[in-house]
Amino acid sequence: MIKFGSFHVVITFQIDPEKFDELLLFVKDFLNNEVSKDEGFISSKFHTNKERNILINYATWKSQEHYENYKMKTGTVTQRAKKVLSFKPVGNEVWHILE
Repeated sequence: MIKFGSFHVVITFQIDPEKFDELLLFVKDFLNNEVSKDEGFISSKFHTNKERNILINYATWKSQEHYENYKMKTGTVTQRAKKVLSFKPVGNEVWHILE
């Protein structure tokens, strides 16, 4: 029987390198002041390429249910969330860790 562990959300932004620092600042502000306050949130990491035209946020949640609940109540409705979403992420993938 498969047992799922933590849940990972991978969000990808393709951006103009000149906007990279601005986006990173907005995403960090959003994570530090809103997302991290949710009981189901565990951690977040950022990845980029040398050209700085791609920003990937890799967030870990306790479960898919925690993530979906957060998304429904807060994740897309606050001013910070709307600011981040204005950069139009091109990918939103979800992954379960198998135990």
